[in-house]
Amino acid sequence: MNVKFSNNRIWPVDDNMFVTARATICLSEVIEGNLETFLDEISEDAVGSALLEDISYRLVGFVDDATLLIEVRGSVAGIINQEGVAIVPAGAPAAEGRIRSEGIMAE
Repeated sequence: MNVKFSNNRIWPVDDNMFVTARATICLSEVIEGNLETFLDEISEDAVGSALLEDISYRLVGFVDDATLLIEVRGSVAGIINQEGVAIVPAGAPAAEGRIRSEGIMAE
């Protein structure tokens, strides 16, 4: 199953209704912010929406000396049909395997 966010990006969803994507964030934003702001920022960058729930993350690399590459995993179960988040047919192309959070544009 796939889910489409309001930015028209489509992401694969696992059987537990979780999506996994990658995000970038400047180290200065991590240092200056709080946890909720950080989670919203990486969710927004990863999938185009700050609405992901039950977010987990892990550092997977560096873009440059001041930008972190983070793998983000979060649930979409509670946000389907909110702010343009919708289930799309399983055959719809998805953004799995992208280095960054580009996603696939829906038509």
